[in-house]
Amino acid sequence: MPASNKFPDIPEDVTRLIFEIAAEDRAHRLVYPLVSKRVRSWAEPVIYREVVVDTSYRFIHTINNQASSKPENFFALHVKSLFFDSIPPHFIAPIVEKCSSVLSLTIWSTGYTLPEPNMLTGLTGSAPRRLSLTVSAIALQERHFSHPIFQEVTHLDVFCGDRDEDMAWATLKGLKNLTHLSVQSHPGKQHEQILCGIPAGLHVVVLYVSSEVQDDTKSVIKAIDAGQADERAVICLLWMAESLPSYREMLRHAIMPKSSVMTKWREFWEHPFTTTHFLWNEAEEVLEKRRKLKDNRKG
Repeated sequence: MPASNKFPDIPEDVTRLIFEIAAEDRAHRLVYPLVSKRVRSWAEPVIYREVVVDTSYRFIHTINNQASSKPENFFALHVKSLFFDSIPPHFIAPIVEKCSSVLSLTIWSTGYTLPEPNMLTGLTGSAPRRLSLTVSAIALQERHFSHPIFQEVTHLDVFCGDRDEDMAWATLKGLKNLTHLSVQSHPGKQHEQILCGIPAGLHVVVLYVSSEVQDDTKSVIKAIDAGQADERAVICLLWMAESLPSYREMLRHAIMPKSSVMTKWREFWEHPFTTTHFLWNEAEEVLEKRRKLKDNRKG
């Protein structure tokens, strides 16, 4: 008996909703496609909505499986988030092309492999609203924000792993849809360049710091924290505040996590449609508190 007929008193649309909600549970979701073909047709669009492409290569094998029973346009219709985790760069563009409805795209690289020369240029036909990139995944000649892949982005996250990794920050001004930005970069000069480049329509920018403050960058960090460099900017410590004591002493408005931000960061980008709170929310709360403090001083 088909799964939808095992409970004849329950309308099929209700049965479908039950299985779709059940498939949201990441711990048990792979069980439901085994119940029946009908249930599989309900559960798989939920299961594949947020995809992590990692070095297990499971999804790469799945999407390239010529014997798959899935409709030809299944991945184009249902995959809304792609998280590439340390995948060789030549895999990325073909998968993005097949998942053409992606709204959230994450490309993280360990830096152990050389970036594909024209990876961003090759990401045509995709218009994500949320985008997270490690700069090490991008070839030197592509490290700017003028590529078509950036044009519809509202939420952008950029990770510069060391002092030598940089972007052409002035090209941020061309991103007319950008409202939320976060950047991990070397404190000081890069922060100044980022703030000079952000577009007028931006709501908030989170600037992560992961190393102890140096004497030549103290004034820059303090100005950002006070809202003097740009009232939309908020400092966030990437590690626990206890591990960066110099920041605890000099910052008044920064986000100082009790645990590593990396866990939250990864959770958000792996599951952007089921993770409801991220550091941008905390940053907006900081902006509101800073504005109220400023208004009280005026009063």
